[in-house]
Amino acid sequence: MSFNALVSGADCGPVNALSQMVKHAEADRSLQKDRVGPSASGSRLQHLPTSTTAAPNAADVAMARQFFEGGQAAAPTPLQRLPFAAPNVHASVQMGPSPQLGAPVETGNAALQDAWARGAVPAPNGLAEAWNRGTSSSQAPVPSELAQARLGMPSMSMGMGMYGGFSGPRMMPMYSSLNSAQTSHQPQLDWDQEFSKVSEEDVKGKGKAKADVDDLEERFKALAARDEAQRMAEFEGHPDYMRDFEKIWNQSLHPPSKDLEEIAKWESDYQQVLQSHREEIEGLRDADFDYGADIQRAWEQRYGRGLTADMNERQDTDRPFFDPLGVPNLPEYTFEQNNPNLAAPQGTLLARAKEYLANNGLLSEAALMLEAAIQKGELGEGGYETWILLGETRSMDEREDLGLLALRQGVKIAKEAGAVGPGMLSLAVSYTNESYETAANVTLRDWLVARYPDAPLEQIKSPWHGRQVITNAFLSVAQRLHAEGKNDPDVQVGLGILYYTENAYDKAKDCFESALWARPDDYLLWNRLGSCLSNGSKPEEALNVYREALRLRPTYTRAIFNVGVACLNIGAHKEAAEHFLSALSSQKTTSGGVPPPDLNADKRAAGAGRGRGRGAPPAPHTSHTAASNASSESSSTSRPYNACKTFWETGECPWGFECRRKHIPSSTAPDATNTTEPDQSTPVDPNSSTGQPHINAIVGPAEVHNFLNTCLHPSFQFSRPAVMQRFVDAVVSASSTSGKWTLADTQTFLHTIAEPGGSGLLRVGEIIRFEHISTDPQPNSLRFRQQGMLPSLSFQSGYLPLIAYFASDSVTRSTYHHHVNALYGLLDVDFNRFAAVLTRCMDDLITSKSFKAPQLSGSSVFKTITSVLYEYCTRFKTAVSRHPEFSPLVKKLSGWFTSWSASVESINPDFNDPLTTADIRNREFTVKQLRRPLEALEDVVDRAERTTRRLTERPRELHSRNLAEGQLASLIGLSLSYEGPGELREDGPRHDNDLESIAEIRIAPTHDELCSPFAPFLPANFPGAPHHLPPQSMDRLLDIQFRLLREELLAPIRSSISQVLEDLRQPAGTVTRLHELLSRGGGLYKSLDGHSPSFTVYAEVRAEKLECDLRRGLCCKISLNGPSPRARRAEASKRVQYWENAGRKRLVQGGLVALLWSSSGSTRIYLGVVSSGLKELVESAKKLEGRVEIDVAFFDGEAEQRLLRLMQARNAIGEDTMLLVEAPVLFESIRPFLDALQAREPSSVPLARYLAHPESGTLKETTISPPTYATRPGFELNLGCLWKGTKDLRLRPGDADSVYNVREELKTDSGLDPSQADAIVDALTSEVSLIQGPPGTGKSFTGIELLRILTTNNIGPILLIAYTNHALDHILRKVLEDEITRKVVRLGFAKATDDFVADACLLDTLVKSEESTRTDRNAAWRHLQTMREVQEAMSALMDEIVKIDAAQLPLDDYLLLHHPDHFEDLQNPPYWIQHTFEEFAGFQDADGQVDTLMDYWSKGKDLTLITPPADGARPIIHSGSSQGQTGRGRYAILSRDPQGDGAALRGDPPVRTVADAWLLDKLRYFRKIGITEVPTLPAGRRDIQALLDDPRVWRMSWEERQVICAHWTNEVRTEARVVQMAEFDRLKGRLEEARTLREESLNAAKHAVLSRAQIIGCTTTGAAKSLTSLLSGVKPKVLLVEEAGQVLEAHILASLVGTIEHMILIGDPLQLRPSLANFKLSLDNPRSGHLYRFDESLIERLSRMGLSMSQLEVQRRMRPSIADLVRKTLYPKLEDNEIVSNYPPVRGMTTNVFFLDHRHAEEGNNEDLVSKTNLYEVRMVKDLVMHFLRQGCYSQKGDIIVLCAYLGQLLEIRKALSAEVTTVIDERDAEQLFDLDGNDELMADAVAARHVKVSNQVILRTIDNFQGEEGTIVILSLVRNSGQTPARGRNVGFLNSENRTNVALSRAKEGLYILGNSEDLCRQSKMWRGVVAELKQRDQIGPGIPISCYLHPDTINIASEPGQLSQISPDGIFI
Repeated sequence: MSFNALVSGADCGPVNALSQMVKHAEADRSLQKDRVGPSASGSRLQHLPTSTTAAPNAADVAMARQFFEGGQAAAPTPLQRLPFAAPNVHASVQMGPSPQLGAPVETGNAALQDAWARGAVPAPNGLAEAWNRGTSSSQAPVPSELAQARLGMPSMSMGMGMYGGFSGPRMMPMYSSLNSAQTSHQPQLDWDQEFSKVSEEDVKGKGKAKADVDDLEERFKALAARDEAQRMAEFEGHPDYMRDFEKIWNQSLHPPSKDLEEIAKWESDYQQVLQSHREEIEGLRDADFDYGADIQRAWEQRYGRGLTADMNERQDTDRPFFDPLGVPNLPEYTFEQNNPNLAAPQGTLLARAKEYLANNGLLSEAALMLEAAIQKGELGEGGYETWILLGETRSMDEREDLGLLALRQGVKIAKEAGAVGPGMLSLAVSYTNESYETAANVTLRDWLVARYPDAPLEQIKSPWHGRQVITNAFLSVAQRLHAEGKNDPDVQVGLGILYYTENAYDKAKDCFESALWARPDDYLLWNRLGSCLSNGSKPEEALNVYREALRLRPTYTRAIFNVGVACLNIGAHKEAAEHFLSALSSQKTTSGGVPPPDLNADKRAAGAGRGRGRGAPPAPHTSHTAASNASSESSSTSRPYNACKTFWETGECPWGFECRRKHIPSSTAPDATNTTEPDQSTPVDPNSSTGQPHINAIVGPAEVHNFLNTCLHPSFQFSRPAVMQRFVDAVVSASSTSGKWTLADTQTFLHTIAEPGGSGLLRVGEIIRFEHISTDPQPNSLRFRQQGMLPSLSFQSGYLPLIAYFASDSVTRSTYHHHVNALYGLLDVDFNRFAAVLTRCMDDLITSKSFKAPQLSGSSVFKTITSVLYEYCTRFKTAVSRHPEFSPLVKKLSGWFTSWSASVESINPDFNDPLTTADIRNREFTVKQLRRPLEALEDVVDRAERTTRRLTERPRELHSRNLAEGQLASLIGLSLSYEGPGELREDGPRHDNDLESIAEIRIAPTHDELCSPFAPFLPANFPGAPHHLPPQSMDRLLDIQFRLLREELLAPIRSSISQVLEDLRQPAGTVTRLHELLSRGGGLYKSLDGHSPSFTVYAEVRAEKLECDLRRGLCCKISLNGPSPRARRAEASKRVQYWENAGRKRLVQGGLVALLWSSSGSTRIYLGVVSSGLKELVESAKKLEGRVEIDVAFFDGEAEQRLLRLMQARNAIGEDTMLLVEAPVLFESIRPFLDALQAREPSSVPLARYLAHPESGTLKETTISPPTYATRPGFELNLGCLWKGTKDLRLRPGDADSVYNVREELKTDSGLDPSQADAIVDALTSEVSLIQGPPGTGKSFTGIELLRILTTNNIGPILLIAYTNHALDHILRKVLEDEITRKVVRLGFAKATDDFVADACLLDTLVKSEESTRTDRNAAWRHLQTMREVQEAMSALMDEIVKIDAAQLPLDDYLLLHHPDHFEDLQNPPYWIQHTFEEFAGFQDADGQVDTLMDYWSKGKDLTLITPPADGARPIIHSGSSQGQTGRGRYAILSRDPQGDGAALRGDPPVRTVADAWLLDKLRYFRKIGITEVPTLPAGRRDIQALLDDPRVWRMSWEERQVICAHWTNEVRTEARVVQMAEFDRLKGRLEEARTLREESLNAAKHAVLSRAQIIGCTTTGAAKSLTSLLSGVKPKVLLVEEAGQVLEAHILASLVGTIEHMILIGDPLQLRPSLANFKLSLDNPRSGHLYRFDESLIERLSRMGLSMSQLEVQRRMRPSIADLVRKTLYPKLEDNEIVSNYPPVRGMTTNVFFLDHRHAEEGNNEDLVSKTNLYEVRMVKDLVMHFLRQGCYSQKGDIIVLCAYLGQLLEIRKALSAEVTTVIDERDAEQLFDLDGNDELMADAVAARHVKVSNQVILRTIDNFQGEEGTIVILSLVRNSGQTPARGRNVGFLNSENRTNVALSRAKEGLYILGNSEDLCRQSKMWRGVVAELKQRDQIGPGIPISCYLHPDTINIASEPGQLSQISPDGIFI
């Protein structure tokens, strides 16, 4: 069966097969009103035109036909529903006014009907006359004007539909009709024949022009006229019928008086609407939206098969007989065949069906269950319950014919059982829907009599009178109940039915609304209310009401139909079709459904009258064949119309919210989303986003997607608050806390709703700006409307939930920062209105002491408002100052919170809040948690107000009683000499980057800053020091750390540049270090003071290319000389080898470089970052001999422009000098920390009360609280994981008894030693925990156990930070191997990561298996396209810059704008100049150019014409002279006798000289043009100002013209460069923005991986780099820092994500501190170290200030004799584990510890603080190493460690050992050695040694690079030695540091051997004095090392000089 046949129906069929859809289209008023004028609902369809247009064209017809594959017959007018010749009609009459304009045509001539519907045939004249008279023939067709309007799918009117739309009452004839044989049969045959022709031609000419349509009309006119004549003859032949008909009509019917001109105007307007949608429909067709084809396929797949024959059999359906009361005689209900439910167990079907319906199952399936229940005898209560339920289910499923039969049966059984009433109202509705209004009235009367026997019922005289009697009776009962204060919703329903049939839609609406007051969850009532609204011309309101019905019953088929009709009425044709097909799809049954029964099957054979049903097309019962099985299977699995194929099949769509199709999953699709809702029994954590202000039903992404497809249309507008509420519900649903939403779903939704410039932001903005916000819980209720109040949006359920979305994790944790900022930008634009709404509504709620919503608590309200305001003001830094409403709003918020919290926390709270039902501890906890963010918000406001006031007074001088005496003295001096930053300095800013706020400082220094003679502002770093920010504040701490860290970064480059500039300023001829360096082609510029770092100078810098790289941005490729002879070797392989090694330290990617450009005595500095990598560096070295190329990204656009001009000049720099200076600073490794500190909102730093500098200088009295998460009532930790789950041990952090018991249990019954047990318990019960781990005590082990406990108890995510990659990988590897958790992610690069860890948890590895969403990929692609566009624009701009510099610029535009007087004079030259210019116009110069006036003037061609010749004094010799000269000069022709040829004029001057001849020539020329004299040649040399003041350009001399032209050209170039610079910067900014946005899109997959992690590991650098883009979105809860003693405090502060609640620092403040490049900031600096203390780690500072710190006390590394060296000096509580006492003695040595005390002086001068050596120790170390190797048991890696105090010593020892053994040098030492002397070979060896696996390895390290490691035997070379006669003030340098000494002495496990000068050490170091004393006490110090042999243990030899050991023990044993 084709869809075309289905729609059009058979020729004589009663109703087409789509009556479910067509029945909703029987009136035509809504569309008319919407398009011509405003609708009653107030919708504004601004995109719809209202002007009149032409009639529909052929395209319109084709477009309409595409929808229904050939056109559907239009619905006729009410007149057509009067069957003039209906045979065998019962005497009983059913008549009444029709509430609708049109019902399905009931004529027997379907061909004519179709012709009229398509407008091919005009209406007969008789129709117009009958229309005007108020009567008409029943066969009269609809006027063509109205019929044509139907072609575009006009507005549809809902039938009342207690279950959906139903047609208006139909009229049944009162008298018997004439015999059908008397009708005009021959015209019918003619019509069929002609219609057949028309149909064929219509099919053939589907795409023809309007002429074809006109031809069809002409052909039908004659047929129409003939048919009209025939019918009128019949009409006139039956006067009785017409007399009675007219009587009835005049008494009861009032046909609408339609003005045909108005109809024509409406039709024209509608065609305009159609035209406005044509392009859209065509576009959809291009986008694969072929409605006709899709619907055709959908129908054929679902319903088409097997029904064609049935439809053909039903063409002669007769009307049913009626009993005397007008009740139709209908057949019995016929059940489905092959119902699979018949196999269900007896007695379960009814219960199953009820449960299935309760769970919103498919109605068609429920009906089959109920049918089976009846067939198996499960009839329910009274034997009628199942029948009535079946009838109601069938009716709801839009199977009204079946529903009617079942309801009739159920009501009948109920009456017989004496239960009058059940099912009657539903039966009345069903009768009404099937147009049996009399039967409906009878049923309503019976129901009313049964319910209210005393109801006043008069005697019924006629059907019309009967309806009025019944209406009055219902009204009387309703009024009586109202007077009694009662409300019977069923009475209101009955009354609503009666009013509805009378077209009194407003009254019917009131009745249904009144019923809804009593039954608000009755979806049937909501649907009935929607019918009233729709037919009352309020389609938008009806749409919302229908959706409410669907919300309550999602499978409500009739309501789905009605939504489709409502969509049609508002012009949403696509959505309408989708809903219609969705409804059709929902009617399918998975059980192989049989076509529904035919109500009139038993009458067909008898030829009874035709009836019409309201359900699916009737069909006879047929056997269940194989064909029907196939059809059923197809219908159950085929995809609905416009459904996304991918989503239908898989349950997922890669396009997400960008998909334009519906997301409908099939029943067989895999469950792609988790539908589990959150556990509502779990207590709501106010710090989480689960506590939403408004609880909506959880809506999945597919439903939200389908809804947003309409809302996000550009022309969509909210018509009323109810639509806004629906939109808010959809937005609120997109929360990651919902089980139906994945993280990817929420981010895709955010990307859609917050797309900058998109419709989503417009919709959200409309709600934010909406003025009518009410705190009434039901602002759109009947009470409000009755009081005349404007429709409002609820604050509690609409406005506040939308704001809560802003603060949800889905938004604040998103990587789409650009979109989130755009969302918050809506608040920024309308903040005053937003603040006003909040203030008004919150004032009302707080005053009323209730939030007026049962589930709404103040915890969610205040959390939402506080979070949104805080996020807003931290994203928009100037929000507080720009919006004067902000500060008062925050103060009001604080007041509201105080009022609410005081009530909630009281014993007898008077605030109506759900929280008050909780116990007091939960209430206090909640209030405490809410108070913290509010205090942070208040802090932001206070700080902004302070900044606005700008405190200019000098800082207070705070003297702390806890400061040391020296520090106090420094404080006094600082207070006296303090000069604040920027404008706070008395003499003003030091330079252009000296600013008060760190947020405004450019991280990269400016040229002015680098050249400033003033020292930078560096604040002192201790409590009480003068500072411009408040004491004990986090903003002060951030300011200090930022400025000191920036100084650490920039000091090396500033120092380097300063030294170079100083050399450049020296007089010419002065030999400077720079001069010497440049003479060698560049190289290492060594520092002289030993503390300033060395740097590299590169010479012969050339600009090669400026390119815009998509990955690295804008870069300039420059080439330069190699820095050393090895880099300039002729062999390419040698150069490659050099750079492969040196490239790890030189010109490294991310390094900071400075281009110094010296020109005309001034030097300009341009800073940049190397953006090329090692691979590119090596490739360039291979290609270029002696040179390399690098890419540099400069910070200033001026550098690129200047280099561009240099390229244009082919790198000709003349006298200029260009140098590239590289300082040993990896800018990109420090910049992320500075970015984080600079952008950090101080109030967002957690744990501030411990971190900020205390005003008192001490933290001893500070009580450490448990972590915030541990303070939740009932919280406890299970420590059973320490026993691998074999034991249960609970820790309640807030319970002292629990803490004590757990502590003791861990000490006695676990694998932890007592100090580890204490440390773990302290860490778990303290929000800031410090754990000190002396050497060998198991710091890493303790950290791993803490990770075990936290992850087992689901505390996280945990951010694990370590200083080195080695330490980080060690912990992560242990976590993975011990299977503590597999949810581990490691940030960083694969090359720096352990292979096992990289494969298991490296982020880049995990992301490869994470499929990104289509939205992310599309966004990344779009941003990449933007980058490419910018790349092209940048290239064009570069070409333009070069062109402007190279070419002569046109000056006309410049003069017109800046010098209009000069321009005017230039355009109006003197006459003679104009003449000569025009005379030579068109001639080309030598350059091929045609001159303009400007060219003519600037080239001085006018001056050339009047300039005398230079040889003018030379005489002219005549040809006849005695000398006989010929006289062939330039003017010889003029020397002839004037009388000879008559050419001379009278008055010509005599010609004697060349000048005379020239003058004569010019005079003749000028006289020809009317000028008697030769113009005077301008002469003069005025200055530029005089020329600018005199606009007479043509009077300027040649010299003056050159001067002013040069001036103008320079001005034009300068102006162009300014514009180009601005454009250059704009393009750079756009490129950077696109790169950032692309990175955000690419980071989405990383964010998804991180969001699932329990442990996120990274180094400090990785944490800072990922802080903004990734970590802030993951919201880690715990921060654990390993090696905390080596991490700068600034690094930890930058890594402290605002969500951190628990910080654990594990390290040892007594071991190595963080390393610094700037010695000025170090504590080791005796002059300034105590002021800045920058290398004091956070763990050291907090412990120094008195914060409690746990200490691990049992060491497992050193044998006791070694441990004593640090135990008796630093760690008095240190204990030894028993394993260290069992170490074997060191073989070959008499003692395991010995200090070789010698007096051999060191080499090197005192200034050389880095490269010191001691050759005696070198030789002794070599002997010791060889001696240990000869023992045979110390040949493995890690057995022998040589530690050196200085790099120079390490280098010498390596040289000494290289010929004997394999030495391993750490890369860090190799890099430092490279800095020392540029030796690239060490770098190569260090890299290669990582992969060496040979015996006899000896590890060489400096002390600083061996912390955290250990060795079996350690040989320590201290180097420093003053010799035999030590100088009294001799310094021991680094050895004076206790931290370094501690590390040096604690690395050895079994043997430690020290070489040094004990006297020097004891003189300078307290610790060394203790160590030497201990060694002396044990006789382990002396001038020679005691040696023994394991074969001769009693023999001892002493070795004190090099070479003795090999003699004493040549083979490791004594001879």
